[in-house]
Amino acid sequence: MKSYLKFLSRNKLYTAIEVIGMAVAIAFVLYIGTFLIGQFASDAFIKKQGDIYVGQSERMYLISGTVKEQVEGKFPEVEEVCRVMSSFYLAGISMDMCGGTEQMTERQNALVADANFFRLFPFPLVEGDHNSVLAAENSILLSRTCAARLFPGQSPVGENILISINDKETSLLVTGVFEDFRNSVFYAPDIIYRMDVMQSLYPEFLQNGNGTCAVFYKLSDGADVQSLETRIGEVVKSNDLIYQYGSFKEFYLTAFKDVSFSDLEVGVPFDGIVRRDFISIFIAAGLLLLVFAVLNYVSLTIAQTGFRAKEMASRRLLGAQRGGIVLRYIAESFLLTAISFGVGLLLAWAFSPQFGELVGKSVNPLEHIGFVEVVFMLFVVLLLSVCSGIIPAMMVLKYRPIDVVRGCYARKSKMVIGKLLITCQCIVAVICISVAMVMLMQIHYMVSKPMGYEIDGRITVFNANKPSDYYVDELKSLAGVERAGWLQYDPMALSTNGRGFMRNGEILKIDAFFGNREAFEILGFKVVRQNAEPTEYSMWLPESVMVALGLDYDCTSLDLDEGSYIPVCGIIEDFQKGSAKNVPNTGHLTVPWILEMNSDEDFRMLRQLVVQVSGDENEAAKRIREFYSDKGFTEDEIMVKTYNEGNSDLYFVENKNAALISVFTLLVVLLSSLAMLAMSAYYSKQNANSAAVRKVMGCTRGYLYLHTVLGFLKSIGIAVMIASPVAYFSAGRWLEGYSYRIDNNIWIYILAALIMALVALLSVTWQTIRLMNTNPVEVLDSE
Repeated sequence: MKSYLKFLSRNKLYTAIEVIGMAVAIAFVLYIGTFLIGQFASDAFIKKQGDIYVGQSERMYLISGTVKEQVEGKFPEVEEVCRVMSSFYLAGISMDMCGGTEQMTERQNALVADANFFRLFPFPLVEGDHNSVLAAENSILLSRTCAARLFPGQSPVGENILISINDKETSLLVTGVFEDFRNSVFYAPDIIYRMDVMQSLYPEFLQNGNGTCAVFYKLSDGADVQSLETRIGEVVKSNDLIYQYGSFKEFYLTAFKDVSFSDLEVGVPFDGIVRRDFISIFIAAGLLLLVFAVLNYVSLTIAQTGFRAKEMASRRLLGAQRGGIVLRYIAESFLLTAISFGVGLLLAWAFSPQFGELVGKSVNPLEHIGFVEVVFMLFVVLLLSVCSGIIPAMMVLKYRPIDVVRGCYARKSKMVIGKLLITCQCIVAVICISVAMVMLMQIHYMVSKPMGYEIDGRITVFNANKPSDYYVDELKSLAGVERAGWLQYDPMALSTNGRGFMRNGEILKIDAFFGNREAFEILGFKVVRQNAEPTEYSMWLPESVMVALGLDYDCTSLDLDEGSYIPVCGIIEDFQKGSAKNVPNTGHLTVPWILEMNSDEDFRMLRQLVVQVSGDENEAAKRIREFYSDKGFTEDEIMVKTYNEGNSDLYFVENKNAALISVFTLLVVLLSSLAMLAMSAYYSKQNANSAAVRKVMGCTRGYLYLHTVLGFLKSIGIAVMIASPVAYFSAGRWLEGYSYRIDNNIWIYILAALIMALVALLSVTWQTIRLMNTNPVEVLDSE
């Protein structure tokens, strides 16, 4: 090992490139590994039961709370039904709690569930019994952190907590303390109390047609899930108004163990869900980076073998066995891998916040290291050591020691393997560059699509408990704020506010998008024709809705059965609901419907503000956040976001995938450039004599530069010819998933090839210039 350490100290560039390249790959893989271990281990004690399922539609897990009474007791395979609701996604109502030694009042961060919640989900309890903590209707549990905050230094069990929802309140008795939710798909609550409390204080949330609950089913052993899914689906579709109004069409039973990798567009009431396609890309990226790290080590080690050939030949002539040579190479590889692992672990820790932003979930590889994580890390080190060491060893064993002693090895040693490995890396790099460019361009294209309403200079303010929390009059007096209006939700939202009316003997399904007159003026819907004054309870008809209803541009009302009607104030151009990738398929006709904020009761329908600002919208949003902060609200209590930010958020999945591909592409290009830099250094060292002879014979510096560089550019050219068609067809297939998409232009792939060629030139130019500037006299004299 001494000789290897001496070799590393004498070849500092080789050592640095190997350590940096492998450390970068290891850091990425360590993060991926610990992240996936955490995902698969989330709620492990619940998943082991294997018999808990959650109902879902094609869009989300939330459904009407009345589903429980429709299903419970009707299917022998269903042992228990449990509804769960979280306060973090409930809007339009005031939800507070008061209690503790100092009677502190704060906003509820609550999980509301049926009495059997802890039987289905046995989260660890600090105090209390799983079977009885929610037995009484007035029971409430506190998290360990909440208990310590409200009742420092004492047990809260037996104390009272006052719960208020809007203008109603009730006192609940603390019956237990649960450990803070960690590594769980449930949003971490401060308190847990029974659904009966919500039913008594705010029954509207549990009405049929109000999708606020996730409904869980505990099935008996051996239950036919597919048959049960069909039968429960028939009941739900026949009784739940959400399905009857056409907001949802499909019903599925999803195993709880699969929730953490859900592909649904809306994940509530769960938190930290990561889509399967993103996980697949993540795993593929990590594996490819590991392969690249091994390829770099192998190619550079083989390249350097010529300079260590005499040492290995001497060992074999002195009796070293073939197996001993293999083990020596693996041991050397293990040493370098261990060093790289240490550096990679530090990199993973240092960049964990950036990785967290990439996956949308905070993960620190050094935060919770358990047995599984240690085994995974050891496996990575051993796998890299064996793979990196065994191939160079096999190459060395191909040559006879006597050939090395005679000097034949130097003549036989070529860069063929190194160039082949570099070509493979460049193929992957060109594909990644091309695909990343296509993804980023497609996302920009969708974000820039005209939506049929104004988004520049518009800011949404939402999540308040009551209308007075918005301080609208004071908000309007802020610098840069021009107007503010009330909305139910902004047009980017995917929620469906279904309304059913009888027209011509059939149900007319309306998706009512409520807002006051000023809000619709701020949004700037393009008015085609105004037929009447836009008064309260009148609606604007988009042109496509007008045509679907068989009305004319001059219509002033939508006539319904039994002599009733809805006033129509005019016709507007069609606008895009949701993102550019969304195609409405619920069967609803979306209309903006005017509703004024006349009293606090209207806050049930008008829950947020749209604010028009002048100047820099980001600065205006910052001032509005500071305004609410001065009023005592946190950014989680009253949220402020520009419409441009909201529009970008609509492409969350695409942005995450593009970000991952972009980061992976940068790492691939980095590793490829390091490999070319090292190989150019080896080439310069190996060909110093021939370059010196050429210079003596009159070769110019330019010729030497072109002669050296063209050898690497040939590898790039081969890589481009192989990678470009693969990238073109792969990107084309991906683009087919979008109805609104860019053209798959050939210039994208030409640009990717030019980028890779530029990277190659920059990587090899330094060593090539050193070769050009070598004094031929000194080189030949050393021989």
